[in-house]
Amino acid sequence: MSSRGFTRSWRSAQQGFTLIEMLVVLTILGLVAMVAAQNVGRRPAGLIREEGEAKLDLALDTARREASRTGVAQSVDPAALIPGATLSGALPAAAPPGILVIYPDGSSNGGLVSANGRAVARVDWLTGEARDVS
Repeated sequence: MSSRGFTRSWRSAQQGFTLIEMLVVLTILGLVAMVAAQNVGRRPAGLIREEGEAKLDLALDTARREASRTGVAQSVDPAALIPGATLSGALPAAAPPGILVIYPDGSSNGGLVSANGRAVARVDWLTGEARDVS
């Protein structure tokens, strides 16, 4: 104990932090900031799938109406609507691979639309509608 009545621990608390303590705290803050920065701007996979399905559904509805109105088959390119989209399992059609064809009677060549390895929607060949894959 000192002559003024202050304890040693009180005096050391008033002197501040050591360099090691500051470096440890700054390193931890840097790691947390790095992890947070990597996740900023990312959309959850479920949201990407839902957005893709909504875009595809709208395009298919438009193509179905146009095909019915004009009597001419319409095509929908999933890759133009959803970045990285592919079409698999489609029935043979007079269209390039990866293109959905909507016929005047409302049917289509169908198939599974995937984006970046994840299923987005299954297009029914009989109705030409996009169905949720979950």
